[in-house]
Amino acid sequence: MERVNYRIKRQWLKELINKIFFYVLGKASEFLSKRDEQIKKLTKKLNVNFVKLTILENGPSINLKKEGTHLVRTNSFGNENIEIFFKNTDSAFLLLTGQIGPEQGFYEHRIFLKGNIANALIFTSILKRVEAILFPGFFHKKLFRKKPKLGFKEYYLRFLLYLFTIFWLIKFPLEKNQ
Repeated sequence: MERVNYRIKRQWLKELINKIFFYVLGKASEFLSKRDEQIKKLTKKLNVNFVKLTILENGPSINLKKEGTHLVRTNSFGNENIEIFFKNTDSAFLLLTGQIGPEQGFYEHRIFLKGNIANALIFTSILKRVEAILFPGFFHKKLFRKKPKLGFKEYYLRFLLYLFTIFWLIKFPLEKNQ
């Protein structure tokens, strides 16, 4: 598959975009894990209490804690966890903006894993479901091998997610723990 790179030469802009995407992805994961049945089922299968996504060079991170059948953003990080590291800002930018999928990121050594690979695969399935609902259809071509089928409920959740994202982005600069 041919990849089109969105060339942004300003490193500070990539870092800002990564921070915003990490923030929105964390909030969307939390929001959808409470409302989408498939994500609830996958979260129930997850055998870890904490998941951390971070960029190796002191970039932004997401800490998610499993509470029953849903995920909650948290600042703490405990035992029984998996950590997914992005190699650098550019690698995170490619994945978060939908230019490459997670499989290609692992294949190209842009993403590293610390923890149980079975749990990481379950979490990747959760993230793919979140991305399927979060991202509009033209992103799906690059993110998924087969376009996910979304029903009325998923489009309704996407609509709600877009409404809440506006408020989250307004609140984003005001939060201290980014």
